[in-house]
Amino acid sequence: MWLPETAVDLETLDLMAEQGIRYTILAPSQAKTLNGEDVSGDRIDPARAYFIKLSSGRVMNLFF
Repeated sequence: MWLPETAVDLETLDLMAEQGIRYTILAPSQAKTLNGEDVSGDRIDPARAYFIKLSSGRVMNLFF
């Protein structure tokens, strides 16, 4: 699922994961940290997949 730039937050990602959606595509500007890793600015590598552990224990795969 590709979310609009203003539509992503942790709650939305968790709801998507709950519904069985396994990944989403985001713009690099939509991320600041992932699992404690600073990915702000130009630190995101668009050649690799990322994942985020959500508070519910679910995981969402992220592509930039």
